[in-house]
Amino acid sequence: MTKKVQNQISIVAILCIVCALFFAASGCKGEIAEEIPFSIYSNDGKEGEEGSGLDLAWKGLSFDNKVIIVNSREEMEKYIAGDIGDYPDIDFSRYTLLLASGETSNGIFSCVDKFRQISLDEYRLDVEIVLDDTTIIGKWQVALTTNKLSSFSKINLNVKVIGN
Repeated sequence: MTKKVQNQISIVAILCIVCALFFAASGCKGEIAEEIPFSIYSNDGKEGEEGSGLDLAWKGLSFDNKVIIVNSREEMEKYIAGDIGDYPDIDFSRYTLLLASGETSNGIFSCVDKFRQISLDEYRLDVEIVLDDTTIIGKWQVALTTNKLSSFSKINLNVKVIGN
């Protein structure tokens, strides 16, 4: 083989390696969209108050379609508006509390949530809000627990409003 042919083969090999590395790196950022198990955080079914339906009150929520990641009891206490005894314990060594909130133009009939992992440390919380016929501005909030997440996790909030 001549020197010129060897150089051409080397260039092609280097281009193949660069392309393979590019596709491998971009593949890591591809959407996994795997549904992640979660539980709505409420005091329903709390010992001694089964089926009470008491909504837990939160403070410090901005109601501008954002998600707050809470990974400790101390962090959680910053957002509690009410008697801490009304809030069920969370094992923060295993679980994370997510607080999401927003505002709608009408009253809220219901909201349904899905939580998905998009990539290694990126997630998407889907909230579906069904408006009712009242003309009161509706503030919604969702509190859920899921397996432990990093404080540096990125959570995209996707809100779908149905109705008026």
